[in-house]
Amino acid sequence: MENYKALLVDDDPTVLRLVSALLNHLGVAVAAAHDAESAIALSQSSEHSFDLLVSDIHLPDLNGFDMARRIQRLLPRIRVVYMTGDIPVAESLRRGNLICLAKPFRLRELEAALQCVMGAEQSR
Repeated sequence: MENYKALLVDDDPTVLRLVSALLNHLGVAVAAAHDAESAIALSQSSEHSFDLLVSDIHLPDLNGFDMARRIQRLLPRIRVVYMTGDIPVAESLRRGNLICLAKPFRLRELEAALQCVMGAEQSR
């Protein structure tokens, strides 16, 4: 997972710190945002180039799906991993072929999700 750069979005500061630490442990550089508008602004910045978006679904200003679509228009090659504390929603999204982690999750679950989405990039 080294040499990847992730944009991490969650409105909970504790989740931002913990998931950022997990991503760093996997060798992923992280820029964190606490809401969708901040994340979109970071993705528009010429000094940032992200490979991966890791985002909560429920954000205070815009849902994670709409935010991801806006960011994907700016960065078409970015891969997305969603997070939610709502286990039935996470399971439903996974059945719909989206990568979604149910919070709280373990390092190995995060690593598997990253390998899945970044592996899709390598096969392009």
